[in-house]
Amino acid sequence: MSTFPSGNEALKEKLPRPDRWQRIAAVLRSWFVPRNNESAGLLAASSGIIAIAAIYLYFCGYIYSWAFYDRFGVSLESLDLPSQYYPMHSYLVLMTVPGAMVFGATAMLAYVYAHGWVKRWFLLLALILALPALAMVSLRVAREKQALERQRPTTYVQFRFKHEDAQSPLKSASMPDGVDQKVIKTNTHMDTAASPRSDDNPLEQLANKNELHLLVETKDRLVLYYQPPPIPLLPDVLPAMQVYTVLRENLAWSMVVTN
Repeated sequence: MSTFPSGNEALKEKLPRPDRWQRIAAVLRSWFVPRNNESAGLLAASSGIIAIAAIYLYFCGYIYSWAFYDRFGVSLESLDLPSQYYPMHSYLVLMTVPGAMVFGATAMLAYVYAHGWVKRWFLLLALILALPALAMVSLRVAREKQALERQRPTTYVQFRFKHEDAQSPLKSASMPDGVDQKVIKTNTHMDTAASPRSDDNPLEQLANKNELHLLVETKDRLVLYYQPPPIPLLPDVLPAMQVYTVLRENLAWSMVVTN
């Protein structure tokens, strides 16, 4: 006697059973795809995306600038740089492959979140993890730029001090008299005042030889550095550099020459 399947059993046999990958995809969708009331509209989220991008630009520029000048022994507080300086220099970090990948992945994730394709917790986790990743890229770029600047300077400075008959506070470049000297790491800083004739002033002597290079120029000072040539026995090792701060009010004129 033959038996026939019932209606429900026949329907089950006709329906395809979900395979393993379909079950995994369903689980992943339940984890990452938000509910309708959790998604944010693209227009409403655009302001948040722009704010996040601005924060990352400022963060990359600030970390890069801090690390770059710190390797010269110069603090950002002493330079009093404008706030727009940091976003403008963030391109040095973002134009590298790791920086572009981190920033692009974060922007893409914010875009898909605005369409409601990922959950909020996943976006927040990615935004938090992107900060240390961008910081490491910024530190690496600053280290490379500082080494390149010392090896192949792109600018040098020529100038003359005011009051040429005044007594010089600098008797020698290695041991100045009457000037507060602060050594940070291996760098030497000197705040210079009025200076005598150029043949008696070591800074002007270095400037006349095109050996005094511009590090940064602000509205009230020039930060310059002198990099001695490498030792013949150690051509890959750069000697300790000397960093000088020259106030604009003490200069009769100055000229920056780019290579």
